[in-house]
Amino acid sequence: MIKHVGLVLGAIALLAMPAAAKGARDLDLKAFEADWKACEQQVASHQDGSWIGWHRDFGNGYGDNFEFYDGRLDQMASALKVSRFIDGIAGEFTTWCYRGDGSLDMIAVSTGSPDMMMGGEMGAQITREGRLYFDAQGQRLAIRGWLTDADGNKIGLIDSAEHQLARGCNPVDLRLRADDAEAEYVSELGDIDGNRPAYAPNALDWCAVAEEGP
Repeated sequence: MIKHVGLVLGAIALLAMPAAAKGARDLDLKAFEADWKACEQQVASHQDGSWIGWHRDFGNGYGDNFEFYDGRLDQMASALKVSRFIDGIAGEFTTWCYRGDGSLDMIAVSTGSPDMMMGGEMGAQITREGRLYFDAQGQRLAIRGWLTDADGNKIGLIDSAEHQLARGCNPVDLRLRADDAEAEYVSELGDIDGNRPAYAPNALDWCAVAEEGP
């Protein structure tokens, strides 16, 4: 069942920022780090559960959460956190961080499951990490991906032949403006008049274009 604003929010944790890029792939992350901290602060300021969205449990290990932390009224950072739970074996956690002007700063994707190449469903937990960086005009600056073990150590590329998550890599909805997060929750929850305008995701197969990270 969809849950509206006012739910008590549990532990809040944005994904860790990646280490600085190296070599020819250098990207100055100082501005991104500052924006990410602003998004963390926006999330922390909503610990009373005043985010907008829902928590849904479909049973049998399936469910999704949508939490929008809106700072647009004060021209502050906004953050969107979406979680998907798949078959009780995999979890996908994605955070969109928006600048004070509403433009997309970065997307952090983290998908975890047992390593199917190392013990199947009883294998050790591994995670597919992704980081997508954008300028204020919505242009992609870099997309990076890698695999980590349960301790966060890098163990390979996202297409590694030695490791395999229980589920494939899902496209990410770019949501280039904070307004796009509002458009999606209105399509699900309805507006003040009960209308539910259609929402069309701006999907990108990020794993297909990701370079090695972090």
